[in-house]
This record gives sequence, C-alpha cells and structure tokens, in this order.
Amino acid sequence: MKKKRTYIYLLAFIFSLLFLTSCDYFFPKQASKKNPTIDTVIDFTSVDAYPLFPECKNIPDREKQKICFQIKMAEHINRLLKTKPLKTELTNNDTLLVTLKVLKSGKTKFVKVASKTNNKTIEKLLDSILKSIENKIPTLQPAIKRGMPVTTQFELPIIIKN
Repeated sequence: MKKKRTYIYLLAFIFSLLFLTSCDYFFPKQASKKNPTIDTVIDFTSVDAYPLFPECKNIPDREKQKICFQIKMAEHINRLLKTKPLKTELTNNDTLLVTLKVLKSGKTKFVKVASKTNNKTIEKLLDSILKSIENKIPTLQPAIKRGMPVTTQFELPIIIKN
C-alpha cells in the first residue's frame, strides 16, 4: 500500500511539473522573429532620391541633386527648343508651366503645358513641339522610393520673350 501511495505522489509530482512548465505565466514566450513588422505608412509626396542626369550623380546632397536635375532638364529643353523655332503672332511675353514625368524606366514624357495668360494657341504649339523632342532627352536614372524606381512628376517654367 505504501508503494502504491509513492507511485501516486510521483505521478502527481510529474503531472504538476509538466503543468507548470507548459504555462506561459511562469515562462513567457520570446517575441517571434518570423513576422517582422512592416511600415505601411508611405509618404507619396517625396522620394528618397530624385531623377538624375549622369552629371548629377556625384553630388552628395539630395536638395542639390534636385537643383542639378532641374538645371540640366531646363538646359536640354532649351537646347532642343532652339532647334525648332516657335513661330507665333504673340507680342507679349509669357510664362508657360511644363508638366513632365520621369518614368521609372528613366524616359521623360511631357504631360501638359499651361500658360499664365491662358493662351491656348501657344499652349498647343509648344505642347506639339515638346512631344516631338521628348525622345531626344537622355534616359535618366529614375527617382528612388524605398529602394525601388518610381515615376515622378515635375513642373518647369518656360519663359517666352518676344
């Protein structure tokens, strides 16, 4: 009988030991590293790196790279526009805002032209000229967002003086 009671105590001890070791209260689990948290808030109004011409790659400051891009793009557009003279009966000076996209492939596409004086004739004329020269703009290194190339859109002013 004493032997039977010893086995019961032994089984009770083993059962309670198993019960306590399986309880999360006494042994909290470590954080799982299988599912890292992913930041799902993305700011679509900015990029990590602006589109770059080859001449602008070695500039370390991001804002200076943006300025370099704008200057080089204006130089290319100005040079290409000089090859196609703009003939119009416009007597006033005008500022046109050219909206362009740099695609994630690095190609540049002109989206639209808007005139400050709302001159539709000059807008259509310049739009057709820009569309005809857009394939002559060199391929750029596209803008980067979170390590991925992305399409970006910019507005550049063009001042027409007569």
